[in-house]
Amino acid sequence: MILTYCFFAATLACNSNFFPFHGGCFSITKKYSITWKDALSQCRLVGGTLAKISREGLRYAFSKLLEKQKPVLYNVHIGLTSRDDWVWIDGSPLNASFWMPGYPTVSSEIPKSCAVLSAGSSRLKNVYCGYTRYPLCQKKSGRLQ
Repeated sequence: MILTYCFFAATLACNSNFFPFHGGCFSITKKYSITWKDALSQCRLVGGTLAKISREGLRYAFSKLLEKQKPVLYNVHIGLTSRDDWVWIDGSPLNASFWMPGYPTVSSEIPKSCAVLSAGSSRLKNVYCGYTRYPLCQKKSGRLQ
């Protein structure tokens, strides 16, 4: 993948556990479906974190990528969670327009304070953090000259 910054082009360098995608290095671990907390631990174990996908184009591209997986990955854990307010893994706030219609849902019985990205939609859903999904991990890329 070639990125262009003004008049400078650089090739992304991702290690063997990650693939270059839209300017970053990402990994979808399809070995087992795990909780959000375990997904965060798994991403950290391989040198990354749960993905922050705050750009519309990136969310759309990932939703299409999830659709093409065999079997289809209907939902993946991402780096978005809530205690009082929805924030990305780096602490930056969420733009409320990112939600699917009808979300975020509120339940007094089961708190739904983690978010997933779904196949076929660039909008997000909130879910119970104990539900198991595959993690979408991200790490900073290196640059090859």
